[in-house]
Amino acid sequence: MDGWTTDQQTHIDKAREGTDEGEHFAISFYQMEIDRVKYLLASYLRLRLRKIERLVFHVMGDEDEFDKLSSHEATFAGAYLEAVQAHMGESFLQAIPDKFASLTDAGVEGVDMVARPKLDGFVFCRVTKDLGEVDMDERGEQVSVLNEGDTHVLRYRPIRQLVEDGSINLV
Repeated sequence: MDGWTTDQQTHIDKAREGTDEGEHFAISFYQMEIDRVKYLLASYLRLRLRKIERLVFHVMGDEDEFDKLSSHEATFAGAYLEAVQAHMGESFLQAIPDKFASLTDAGVEGVDMVARPKLDGFVFCRVTKDLGEVDMDERGEQVSVLNEGDTHVLRYRPIRQLVEDGSINLV
């Protein structure tokens, strides 16, 4: 995507050189669209990095989740995890008993220290192909009809596999 915006910016710069006042106005609209796409792309990438930071112990501990990262994201996650572990170790973990010093184990009372994604949260999604009736709970009591092109707000857990296989896109 970044390569696309760079190519488009090059085309705009070339077009700007040999234009009159009337065409200059149209080129400014194209420039605004390129700037909007760059902003959205940067915002999306910032959001992904924040999510990796929040869930770094889960992502690095689960091979399936780790495989979903790009090479740059995997490098970032590894470096971030090392930095967090070093900071926590130097800040306070060295001063407490070993049985309480783990950042990833269940504690003495069985409380899991690893933040995990909230799979029961609601997401906006768009259906990419007709799926018919889909169960929205484990017992099959709640069913939704998902037709191509429809947009829904649904719990993530029941549609997780459909998102992974591309039948549904998150919006």
